[in-house]
Amino acid sequence: MNEQTSLNALTELTRKEKFELWKSRSGRTSAELARMLGISGSAFCVMINGETMPAWHHKDLLGFGVPEDCLPRPVVNKKGTRPEGYEYQGGAS
Repeated sequence: MNEQTSLNALTELTRKEKFELWKSRSGRTSAELARMLGISGSAFCVMINGETMPAWHHKDLLGFGVPEDCLPRPVVNKKGTRPEGYEYQGGAS
């Protein structure tokens, strides 16, 4: 397999497949990442398998070395207290 074929195979991976590949190469587990974020394993799985995730968790995961193309889109929902330093996504608030 030549280098171009390898690159094409990587670009055809889904976001979830890229995340699983990153985990296996980095030696991290979902449970470990969940602990680092301070959330339960089941909450982490729901979040990572969704289309969006809280912006503060997205930022933390990037800090832990997770590539951005492996993560759901970050958003700040209008529910609850707004974390300091984050603006609401979307229309006027």
